[in-house]
Amino acid sequence: MTMASQARRTRRVTRRLGRPAKHDQLIIDLAAAFERARGLSERKSIDMALSWIEGEVVSPSKTPRGTRSRSGQVIGHELRRTNTTYAGRASTIRHKLNAGAKARPEIAFVFVLLLESKDVVTFRKYVRTLISMPDADVRAVAARLLGVAP
Repeated sequence: MTMASQARRTRRVTRRLGRPAKHDQLIIDLAAAFERARGLSERKSIDMALSWIEGEVVSPSKTPRGTRSRSGQVIGHELRRTNTTYAGRASTIRHKLNAGAKARPEIAFVFVLLLESKDVVTFRKYVRTLISMPDADVRAVAARLLGVAP
């Protein structure tokens, strides 16, 4: 029996095994907040939540008619993982919603309050903080922000 090369052994150690980390529950919570605070449809709110949590700003692939002469900035978004599309991730989220996944009311309420404050910098800071936390800590932070016991 032959031994694996050194490069193959290091690849095996550095490769992350298992399903890549996804933030499906936070996307569901944020989508519910967009629906309540902005009155968006389910599809638009899921796409917006995907853009805020898993997306990154890129140059737009298409520009709408009439925007070349107007001032303002047209931006595009794409998901960080290159092999994933918005349609695929959104259908996964909608499938989970149809299977019974629900938005956590306290976290969605915190997102609604932050959206209504119109302070985008603070909102993004809290979203990034919540993404990096385990699920149990997210509930505790939301309870602390609301001023109730977890």
